[in-house]
Amino acid sequence: MDFEALTELTTMIGHDAKALGSPSIRPHINSDWNDQYAYKWDGMAILHDFLESVGPNKINVNSESHFLSSGMWRDMEARTSYVRNVYWLSTLMGMDANMGWFWARDPDGSPEDRLEGELNFFDPGLGGAYAGSNNMQPHIANEVTQVMYDLNTFSEEIIELRKQPRPLRLFYSETSAINTSNYMTKNGKLYKSLFFEGLPLGFVTENIIKKQDNSTWNTVVIYNTKYVTDAEFNALQFYLDNGGTVILDSSESLSMNEYGQKRNKKLSSGNGKLIALNDTDISNIKKITLAEIEDHMPKVIVESDNGKEFKTTISRVVKQDNGSYLVNLLNVGHDTAKIKLSLKSGGSMTIKNLITSNSVDSEFDLASEEVLLLEITK
Repeated sequence: MDFEALTELTTMIGHDAKALGSPSIRPHINSDWNDQYAYKWDGMAILHDFLESVGPNKINVNSESHFLSSGMWRDMEARTSYVRNVYWLSTLMGMDANMGWFWARDPDGSPEDRLEGELNFFDPGLGGAYAGSNNMQPHIANEVTQVMYDLNTFSEEIIELRKQPRPLRLFYSETSAINTSNYMTKNGKLYKSLFFEGLPLGFVTENIIKKQDNSTWNTVVIYNTKYVTDAEFNALQFYLDNGGTVILDSSESLSMNEYGQKRNKKLSSGNGKLIALNDTDISNIKKITLAEIEDHMPKVIVESDNGKEFKTTISRVVKQDNGSYLVNLLNVGHDTAKIKLSLKSGGSMTIKNLITSNSVDSEFDLASEEVLLLEITK
């Protein structure tokens, strides 16, 4: 399906973005994500960032949320910390409403009639979906309620964090996605490497460049994108001609059209800035990219140490009208992360946990799947 076209056509964004709170119960499904993360967050995150880039002012509805269970995963020892983290993160990234899979009890609390007797209904997976679901886990159903209470209590703060610009955009090409077997797998690795750097990510496509205000972002990264149509290539050149900045990973990207025929034209800087690399190493691309958007990085420095070579602390920062800063922290790793907060400008500051109203030190521990909403004042 062409999610970009569907999102443009509809007045509301609709999807069924999923997350897995524990490894899949299906033996053929790879769960290697669990080596690094407490839950599988990346599929939900990248879809939200893409859809919000296509329709930035549209209502975003997850019409079949599988955050709590699905046919491929459920957890008999489900964690309330996971529920709070995944609902908070998805809302932070753009979700306005969701209808969870699934609630199968009548008003008096008894199982629905369809789940008793012969279990003869259209969906053969439904019979096995009841056991081990939130229908049998009151603490999970309660936590969904509690986290939504908190999100609505701080709805203005969440919206402030959500509506800030996305200065860094990754170029997405449907043409390369069709012609390259591992396109999303490889590009997903670049996305994850940048996701924990403290700023919201976005995407651009040919249509986004043509239809949206290009000044709302600063830099476009092109990675692992060998096949593009002439229209896609021309859109990127148009962006450069009008003062945009493009980081191109290698001469291999943009080198073919949709039929695998070699393209003779190459991007030129025009009135913009073209950084043409000869390096597909993600760590090097990340270093160059972050240097390019240094002026757009948050004014609050969030240092995190989980004892691993990879990051697991998601941070978002936005300055409020009164000069204070909102800081949202979420730990999606297995281990506690040591956090240190400081101002880029230096100087002293006061930190308050907005949910509890308790004061917070500048150095503290963030537990696995913990969520904090902080306010920093100078």
